[in-house]
Amino acid sequence: MTILPRSQVMRKTVVDGSNTSGFQRTMLVAIGGEMTDPAFGTVRLQTLCLEEDAAQIIERTPTYDTYNLSRLGIPLIELATEPDLLTPDAVREAAGFIGMALRSTRKVRRGIGTIRQDVNVSVREGARVEIKGAQDLRTLHELVRIELARQSALVALRRELSGKASRPTEIFDVSGAFARAKGFAKKVVDGGGAVLGIGFPWMRGLFGSELYPGYRVGTELAGYAKAHGFGGLIHSDEDATKYGFEDWALLRHALKLDDKASFLLLAGEKEKARAVLEQVLLPRVREFWNGVPEEVRKANPDNTTTYLRPMPGAARMYPETDIPDVMLDASGIVAPKLLKEQIAEFAARYTLPLDLAKEAIEEPLFEHFVATFPNIPPLTSAEAIITYPKEIKTRFTFTMDTVNPLFAGSLTTTMTYFNEGKIPREAIFEAEVEAARQLTESPDRKPVIAYERFFKADTSEIEKVVDEIIAADPSAPVNALMGSAMARLRGKADGKLVLELLQKKKR
Repeated sequence: MTILPRSQVMRKTVVDGSNTSGFQRTMLVAIGGEMTDPAFGTVRLQTLCLEEDAAQIIERTPTYDTYNLSRLGIPLIELATEPDLLTPDAVREAAGFIGMALRSTRKVRRGIGTIRQDVNVSVREGARVEIKGAQDLRTLHELVRIELARQSALVALRRELSGKASRPTEIFDVSGAFARAKGFAKKVVDGGGAVLGIGFPWMRGLFGSELYPGYRVGTELAGYAKAHGFGGLIHSDEDATKYGFEDWALLRHALKLDDKASFLLLAGEKEKARAVLEQVLLPRVREFWNGVPEEVRKANPDNTTTYLRPMPGAARMYPETDIPDVMLDASGIVAPKLLKEQIAEFAARYTLPLDLAKEAIEEPLFEHFVATFPNIPPLTSAEAIITYPKEIKTRFTFTMDTVNPLFAGSLTTTMTYFNEGKIPREAIFEAEVEAARQLTESPDRKPVIAYERFFKADTSEIEKVVDEIIAADPSAPVNALMGSAMARLRGKADGKLVLELLQKKKR
């Protein structure tokens, strides 16, 4: 990319509460460039910005929002691509490539919560929709695929509605119809609220029609109501018995509608419900005649999306007059090798399998062990740090937290004993199991390992055990005898030596 010689700090107005100052700072750092990979082709890069993170939304209610401020102001790198990605799989592969390129600098955090994708999706005859906060790279393609299905269905719906017109009725208060009903709407009425409704002539069946499996037009509208503090939206294509009615005849009469009409009901504080019907839901229904509305949506854990807010315009960004421009000198910047190249070199340097090298290169403890313990092969260190904890999680119920400094300290002690030749290789795993057990019971207490029980047995002691094992079952094959011998000698004798003794004595 072309790094700009001067960067001006900009303010972006934020009105949802996620920035306590009411704005977010952003700096444009670089423009242009491209990235190429067989998995997605060539993608042009648009901008690279430095910006401050917003607070994380925890809960939204009709009267207040709750935010976690712990990440507010943390620096983010935001890299935007041009609209060159043409398939859901290409989106996932490109996002993975960007993450790999950023990690190649060894200066960024990784993992769920630290890397997020905002995906702009559009279909032919549609409009741009921005999906905020896609967290899981593994399912990013599914998120895009489902959004493509939603937008394609909205385009098809626009064609179906073309040439037809529906004039909605006025808004009616139908609270009285819910006096003997059931469900949330009755609770709202009993609590002093109201149920308001609006009708749409000839449109029966529209709100129940599917945009994709399990997601209906009514679901789409409910997302808009929920974004404005109303969790309860009822429509005429639902099952009336859920709300205590045999059918919708009573509601149709109250709304002055015939059997060919549809209606929407909103339950809540009367004036707020009226405002949402008039200013949010009615305009959204009219948008069905236009197809896909340009808007911002949020990514849900099940890879669906929900309406978040309108698409902002450029007018909400303006210069930060309290901070002078930042002069950038890019002359000393050297692009690092991509992580996949670093991994290949790392694997060759330490004689590691590629899959293990991919994880070891991200573990600072690995290179510390290699430098500190010259008598320990790098492969053994990598297995102790990466492979053994995974096996312990699989085989035991211990809560393994390998980034816990207490676990790292215990493992360092274990590797010190092994480096000095006081315990055999098998004892490393046994000591990790014991450390994990103790940390599960007391997460804040340093594990105490009785290493003397792992001290290597001398050759005479090993031979004695092997002789006893053979004498107990002379006809057993070596493999069976090996299991019995290691049950007594595990952690005290090298398995290779035990096997050699068994094979020698069984001849």
